[in-house]
Amino acid sequence: WRATTSLWLASEPGGHCPVDFIKATSQGFICGGGAGCGLTFFNHDLQAVRKQMPFETVESRTVQIVDTVFMEGQDNDGGMMVFGTRDGTLLHVERPYARLQDPSLVGVVLLGPHGGSTSAAQQEQVVTALASHPLMETRVASGDSLGRIFFHDTGAHRTFRAVPPYRCQSAIGCLSYAPGGGLLLAGLADGTLELVLATEWAELFVGSDDALVRQDEFAAVVAAHDPDLPTEVMEQVWSVAVGASGNPGVRRGDLATLLRTEAAAIMLRSPNGFASLPRLYGSVRICGDGNPLTSLDFAPVPGTTSQMQQQQQQQQPQL
Repeated sequence: WRATTSLWLASEPGGHCPVDFIKATSQGFICGGGAGCGLTFFNHDLQAVRKQMPFETVESRTVQIVDTVFMEGQDNDGGMMVFGTRDGTLLHVERPYARLQDPSLVGVVLLGPHGGSTSAAQQEQVVTALASHPLMETRVASGDSLGRIFFHDTGAHRTFRAVPPYRCQSAIGCLSYAPGGGLLLAGLADGTLELVLATEWAELFVGSDDALVRQDEFAAVVAAHDPDLPTEVMEQVWSVAVGASGNPGVRRGDLATLLRTEAAAIMLRSPNGFASLPRLYGSVRICGDGNPLTSLDFAPVPGTTSQMQQQQQQQQPQL
């Protein structure tokens, strides 16, 4: 698709538009790149349904997009696109496919530049990659040219300041979450792959909302990720989850919702709901001679049948 799209865009009159990113959606895929080239929407048959659609902010300001993620919505509501720009701004567009007849696609600012420093290095910081969490519908990770990974809540329009940004050994070219969450793969400008552990409590219990979790299962999962957590703390969280119902189990959906709250984060002694601060799991040099990694994805473990197994087994990255 990247090669096909690049050739097609190059043949358009008025100049060459490179393809800097390409993202699959439920209705096809979206690509973009190059100043003034806008966004091009394709259907599943590789037919363009809107060519080089201009993109701007609500203030009619043009921005240079470096990456985007498409987040499927609930109940077929059309989903949402989140865009990252060179200056670190995150913007979003609700129901983008319903707006293809508009003169331009208008993005609303989710988060401003996440720098805040006036140093020369900070001013050169550029967002280079985005990744959306496969299970947490409002979680987005961003990588930048300084090698930092930030975590954002698109629902609350905030960056997790309590979670120090993870720093890779060089600039980030691409990011991808593992299918079951918990792991984030970063492709770097020096040809290295870094596998980053970034597990959140809520994602450990996301699944069939009506399935019940019993107290012993809850305790086992929590202890596996934080063996030093006192038993009385786990019992306190469980008591809040059960409430006054006295039921022997708690619905997975209700438990996941509770674990996203600040109250649960405080009880579990975790910053913004993370089971632990993001840290390096492993790295490997894939490309030599200074060749950067620009695209990657995960291949699920063969034979894996459940989400919990996906989280507990090692994921295999595939370029």
